Amino acid sequence: MLTSIEWLSVLKSKICAQSDYAVSKILGVSTGTVSSYRTRKTFLDQNICNLVAELIEIDAKYLYISTHYERSHSKEEKEVWLRLWEDVGGAQLEENIRKNLDVKWLQPAVRFVRTYA
Repeated sequence: MLTSIEWLSVLKSKICAQSDYAVSKILGVSTGTVSSYRTRKTFLDQNICNLVAELIEIDAKYLYISTHYERSHSKEEKEVWLRLWEDVGGAQLEENIRKNLDVKWLQPAVRFVRTYA
C-alpha cells in the first residue's frame, strides 16, 4: 500500500516539481507541513487527499484508505483497511503507479507546471 510519502512523491513526479517547497505551494500548505508528512509526524488529511487525487488524476478513495491504514494502531484495524485496499483495486493501481511512474506520470505534467508554477 502506498504511504503518504509515496503519494507526495507521485505528485512531485506528476507535476515535475523540483522540491518539497514547490509541492507545498501547490498544496497550499507550509514546507513544515510537507516535512511533517515526510517524517510521518502527521498524515494527509481529507482536503489534501482530495487535492492530491485531483492533481494525479485518480479517485481519492485510494488516498483515504492508505492514510487511514497509516494512522491505524491495531493489527485488526490495519487488516480492515488492507482488505478494503484490495477490494477497490488498490494493489493494481499501486503496481501501475510503480511501473509507470517515470514515463506515464510525467507526460501530462506540463499543464500542471503552467497552471500552478
